[in-house]
Amino acid sequence: MAKFKFTKQQYEEALKPQIKDDGGEDAKLDINKDKGKTDNSEKEKLKDKIEVIDSEYKNAPNRTYGDVVVPNVVEKTYEMPSSEETRKKVEDEISPLYDAKLNSLNSKNATEIQNAEEEKDELYQKAEESLKQLKKTYDSAKENTSHEAIKRGLARSSIILNQLSDLEQGRISATGGIITQRDKGIDALSREVEELKLRLLNDTNVLNEERAKEVNRRVEELLDKYQKEQEDVFEYNNKIRQQKAETLAKLKDAGIDVDETKSNEYVKMIADKTKAFYSYYYSLGEDALEELVKDRKYVEDNIGIKGYETLKRYFE
Repeated sequence: MAKFKFTKQQYEEALKPQIKDDGGEDAKLDINKDKGKTDNSEKEKLKDKIEVIDSEYKNAPNRTYGDVVVPNVVEKTYEMPSSEETRKKVEDEISPLYDAKLNSLNSKNATEIQNAEEEKDELYQKAEESLKQLKKTYDSAKENTSHEAIKRGLARSSIILNQLSDLEQGRISATGGIITQRDKGIDALSREVEELKLRLLNDTNVLNEERAKEVNRRVEELLDKYQKEQEDVFEYNNKIRQQKAETLAKLKDAGIDVDETKSNEYVKMIADKTKAFYSYYYSLGEDALEELVKDRKYVEDNIGIKGYETLKRYFE
């Protein structure tokens, strides 16, 4: 628990002009009995104010001890990202670009395959139409030949039978030609589809290899950068520590006490916090003491045990 050196005189100064002093150490507050219960929003405002006071103190450019001003140089902090964090960062940055390329490949490939499949269907449909037309043509020719033979009384003539046989052979041959042509076209398109699928697989592998190489390159580049930043911070902090140690040694040799809790900035920080606490609890009226006791640890962490006890007396 923090221990703060805070004199009664400093405390009284912190509360002016808010306290009603009756001339003695045991000055009491004239608390308004009509003031309300704890307002959580006001409590949050108090905490925000305390944080601001802390920040102002931490970032004050100097620490002043009487007439001696010592620069308040704060060491830098640096948390180097891990390899896993760096890789995730790079992948998150790079993935959209490569995902877009991959989607483009898939889209183009799907369109080409769809076109090939549609050509196969078209070939099949055209072949079916050709076969139907061929059958119709040969059926008509056979029917005409048979009618002509009947008219001439040659229905069972070998000549007519040979003609009919020739017509059937012609139909069979033509049918085979259409089917062969159809199958060749469909087979060629099927091979094209397989080649498209293989090409997509190869292109995808190439793209994934490129992605992996780019990720590794960027990760290595960033890790080198982070390592350099970490080394720079380490070097800076070492330099600051050395300069601070030399400054403190010189001040000590000169008989100057550089206990930070005795600096003007520290005293002001405690005073500002005390004012903030006093204003808040005073606004609670008759509930001030009860709420202050509840918040004891928080108050002590900020203005110390003595500061808390002194503040408490004003509400008793």
